[in-house]
Amino acid sequence: MTYHEIDKYSTTLAQNLRQIGIKRRENIGFCFEKSAWAIISMLGILKAGGSCVPLDPSHPPSRIRTILEAASLSTVLVEARNDLLAQIQDLTLVFVNRSFFSTTSNQQSPSQTLPFQQGSRPTDPAFILFTSGSTGSPKAVVLTHSAICSSAKYHGKAMFVGVESRVYQHAAYTFDMSIYDIFTTLILGGTVCIPSSYSRIHRIAESIQHLRANWAFFTPTLLSTLHPNEVSGLRTVLLAGEPVTQEIIDSWAAKVRLLNGYGSTEMSTCFLAHLTPSSDPRNIGTPKGVITRIVDPETLCQIMDTGAGELVVIGPVLASGYLNDCNRTNTSFLNFSSKSSEYRIYRTGDIVERNADGSYHFLGRRDTMTWHV
Repeated sequence: MTYHEIDKYSTTLAQNLRQIGIKRRENIGFCFEKSAWAIISMLGILKAGGSCVPLDPSHPPSRIRTILEAASLSTVLVEARNDLLAQIQDLTLVFVNRSFFSTTSNQQSPSQTLPFQQGSRPTDPAFILFTSGSTGSPKAVVLTHSAICSSAKYHGKAMFVGVESRVYQHAAYTFDMSIYDIFTTLILGGTVCIPSSYSRIHRIAESIQHLRANWAFFTPTLLSTLHPNEVSGLRTVLLAGEPVTQEIIDSWAAKVRLLNGYGSTEMSTCFLAHLTPSSDPRNIGTPKGVITRIVDPETLCQIMDTGAGELVVIGPVLASGYLNDCNRTNTSFLNFSSKSSEYRIYRTGDIVERNADGSYHFLGRRDTMTWHV
């Protein structure tokens, strides 16, 4: 599918969503297996002024119902019939597939151009991702348009994503890396390579080769199930989501451009390390597009030089907070002011130390380490 087709289809969808009453900043769910229609649905929601809330069809019904209620979803986009969603009262399902766009009633005339000037603003929510923190407590992270676009600007080229990139879109839509797989690639002119839902689980290597993908994101655990010779077309592999192991470095660092990405949904993948065969697996690299500080986790006073402490992050890639959870937002995102400016920091909860070359080592979590002031 071309950029022109994606733009045309998503604009038609956005117009349809407006016609059924979707308002700016309204949360809209989407529940898809791997499909180009999922990407068109995300873009259509955003063009209509809504915010995207991904639902995973493989998740337990209780999880899906929890998200529907927490995000106050009244509209969900789907590709095919979903028995669970069909049973829920007062929930509108919009079927997004080829039939939708071939229906005459959904073809828009030139006079029905979507009024984009009335759409979203940079500070509006673009995605709401339900995830679990280190304690297992669910949280709904709100990512704005500006945070996603800033991440693409600052991190995309650092991750070697560009017009020649063919990005293997493996991450689940409920995982924040899928946003960067898709939107960073599209913003920078690359190609999003979408495997089938079956292939992304059972035939990863074969689908990478079939799609001619040359860039991929994996967790270290998943990458350990592959062998470099099986995916000879890959040129860049980004690791994130888990600590890197020495075994991964030994197997892959000499075969591909191996990147270790550190971050979270709240701050995107804002640290990158280019791993070589001699790299320390604890090295999370250097910050990209953010300002960082190491502070005493008890007092928040900055620790100078190479001392260990809690990492805090400042920058445009930060989430706006947690949906309907002011207490959690105010605990993790703090506002500060000085004589010259006001700024906002995110407390990562991670204990790190800065190396002499400006890179950082990850030491552990604040809530699992004994801290001595």
